[in-house]
Amino acid sequence: MSASSSRAAFRAALALILLSPFAGTLKADDFFALDDKANAAAIEAYPAPLRAPPFALPDLEGRVKTNADFKGKVILLSFWATWCAPCVVELPQIENLKAELHDQEFEVVGIAVADRPEAIRRILGDRKAPFPILLDRDRKVLQQYRATGVPVAYLLGRDGRILAGKSGPHRWDDPRSLALIRHLLADRGF
Repeated sequence: MSASSSRAAFRAALALILLSPFAGTLKADDFFALDDKANAAAIEAYPAPLRAPPFALPDLEGRVKTNADFKGKVILLSFWATWCAPCVVELPQIENLKAELHDQEFEVVGIAVADRPEAIRRILGDRKAPFPILLDRDRKVLQQYRATGVPVAYLLGRDGRILAGKSGPHRWDDPRSLALIRHLLADRGF
C-alpha cells in the first residue's frame, strides 16, 4: 500500500471513529477540508462540532445581544480584554479581518472578559467599535465556553456550531486565516 493510500485509509478510519457518535453533524470530507485549512492557519478544527453555548450579554451601549442576533453568519467569537496585552495587539488584526470580509455573511463578536466599557472606549480612542463588543463582566460566558483565559477565539458556523478554535494570540488577518474563513463562507453546509 502506498503512503498516500495508507494516509487516506487512516483518515477515513479516524473519521468513522470520531464522527460516528455524532452522525449527521459533519461529514468526513467536510471535516478533512476544514482540518486542512485550519492546520494551515494554526487553528484547531473540531471533528465533532458542538452547538455553541447560549449567551445574553450587554454591548457597550447596554443593549443585550444573544447568539440569535448573529444567526446565519459565520462568526469569529473572540474572548479578549483590555488588560491583556496580546489581546490589545490582536485587536487591529481582527479589525482588518472584519474590514476584509465586510461584504460577506461574516461577523466578529468580541466578548470583553472582566472589563469595563470605559477601558474599552480608551483602547478604541476616537474610533467606533468595528464589530459588536459584549461585556462578560463575571466571566460566566468564558466559563461556559470552557476557556481558561484570554485571548481565546472560536469559529462558529452559520448554524451556531463551534467548528474550530484558537487559544492564545493569533494573526487573524493572515492570508491563511482568511482562507479558512472564506472556506467556511463558501460552504453553505457550515
